[in-house]
Amino acid sequence: MKSISPDDKKIVWKNIAELSRLNEGLRPQRAPQQWVERFAEGAAWRSLQSANVRLFLKTDSKFVGIRWKNVIEWKQFEVLGEVSCNGKICATFSCIPYGTLREDIFESPYRGENLWEIHFPWCAEVIIESILIDSDAKLYAVPEDKRGLMFVYGSSITHGFNATRASRTWPYITASLLGIDFYNFGLGGAAYYEKEIAEYIASLNNWQYLTVEAGTNTSGGYETPESYRKTLNNFLNIIRETHPNAPILCFTSTYFIDHDEKGIKNNKGYLMEDYRAITREVIRTRMKEDKNLFLAEGTDWVGNSKLLSDIIHPNDEGMYRMGTGIATVWKKTPFFTS
Repeated sequence: MKSISPDDKKIVWKNIAELSRLNEGLRPQRAPQQWVERFAEGAAWRSLQSANVRLFLKTDSKFVGIRWKNVIEWKQFEVLGEVSCNGKICATFSCIPYGTLREDIFESPYRGENLWEIHFPWCAEVIIESILIDSDAKLYAVPEDKRGLMFVYGSSITHGFNATRASRTWPYITASLLGIDFYNFGLGGAAYYEKEIAEYIASLNNWQYLTVEAGTNTSGGYETPESYRKTLNNFLNIIRETHPNAPILCFTSTYFIDHDEKGIKNNKGYLMEDYRAITREVIRTRMKEDKNLFLAEGTDWVGNSKLLSDIIHPNDEGMYRMGTGIATVWKKTPFFTS
């Protein structure tokens, strides 16, 4: 097989802002390095992880491979990446072991030119050395994707925790049901609606829709509900400066066993419901003037522990209900009414 550079012009990457060159290869990043350096430490680290990162190539090669490594230790359970050929999943690959350069080779079930998609596990930080195709194979241009794009921002639940496969995150499911592309900017444990994150989202001109999971990490005690009110308003103000008419959907946090079932308050003496109440208040107040802003309730989709994989993260069924529920809310807006 012959090696193709991951930054070859005929390779198309999705859900990345840049390929950062390191000694061992190229790292797909969900934010440019100049922005990563401005983010808080947790957000910076999470933005390097491969939540819904995909690469596309079109080739007549019978076999396609990747020489890569995952540099993040992940011990909880196996998360699978997925390989599709002409839109159908034909293989999977694991996020483990970590720290070891490896080759994963996949065989096409079809002859001739095929469009491949390699969808990396959300729990990985990928460094890719090369893409492999048959020695006599050719690369062809990947068809342009002209669909609209939805940017999504939120906690580990948006990032993908604890979906068992790459395509079982709620952003992937929502976008598939809406027939659009998407950009997952979930930041596990680090979504606090900071000024720098808002400025980054506001600086982008490639998205037409924005979905925000509001308040989940904050309810862990990052700030009080009163302080969160100001933070959320500032976050939306910054985005509205450059995207005054873009449709934005904010939804409240999904079910959290410690707060919603056991009544265990955070270190500031509040429950997640206190932060949900602020989200409702902020969004409903703004909706009086902002006709392209919408509100939904996360517990409408994941409202009990049966849909969780641990105390807070949805299982695959919970992710599916989130994905379908969020798509349903969007379909009720003027922007998706057919």
